[in-house]
Amino acid sequence: MSRILLLPNPYKPAAAALARTVAAQLSPAHHVALAEEKNRGNDDDYDFGVVFGGDGTVLHAVNYLGNRQIPLLTVNLGRLGFLAEVAPTAVDAALAKVLAGDYQVGERMLLTVEFARRGQDVFKRRVLNEVAFMPRAHGRMCRLQLAVGGAYLNEIYGDGLIVATPTGSTAYALSAGGPLLSPRLAAMLLAPICPHNLSHRPLVLSPDEELAVTGAALITCDGVMEMAIAADETAKIRRSRQTAKIILANSEAGHYDVLRQKLGWGAVKPAAADAIAGT
Repeated sequence: MSRILLLPNPYKPAAAALARTVAAQLSPAHHVALAEEKNRGNDDDYDFGVVFGGDGTVLHAVNYLGNRQIPLLTVNLGRLGFLAEVAPTAVDAALAKVLAGDYQVGERMLLTVEFARRGQDVFKRRVLNEVAFMPRAHGRMCRLQLAVGGAYLNEIYGDGLIVATPTGSTAYALSAGGPLLSPRLAAMLLAPICPHNLSHRPLVLSPDEELAVTGAALITCDGVMEMAIAADETAKIRRSRQTAKIILANSEAGHYDVLRQKLGWGAVKPAAADAIAGT
């Protein structure tokens, strides 16, 4: 008997309905539970989870699990599907493979952002996609000073800064002109948002370096507004000890299929591509 945690998007009726259908199919052969507040503290007892929603639901699920990251099978009921990759019509087949042990898990790097005020920890968050520093006032720019490993890097004056993981390189950072990174990489991507100095370009840091960002800004973590920091306050970002565990329904190579399809690099794979890939 497997212990399975279902994590549907509560704001998508189709996601909740599909989760209920899956729960009915899996019970009583397996222990199945819906992710609710009462489940907190017991999530590490589950063998894997199933997320029903879009990429944002996957981000929420990773945040919900906290330190108890279990493998997640992601079902796409959203728009893009960079993270949520299983089609609703393929859920039964995907679950059968997972329950038979016929699957791989891809580990995704997470970032930890910390902020302290007057020596007291104010917040600590873990993100799968990105941390963004935005202007505190609408229509204004923000001035941010950056330091890497304690050494001053530069000052960015513009609409903000995105600090992303390789997974987040296909999200907000991509819209800001950042590069696409393989999810297998461990790296920290810095993407300035409309910098006033045009020489500022996206920068990829080692995953073992700590980034310090000082300046008045609003901090968002995976799209969720967290708090505002003052001009003389500093947020620190580093690689998390935890990783997100995504069940690969289509293997790691499927990531490049998703890039090709979602970014319009050619809807049809030419026949010669399989021969090239096999060389």
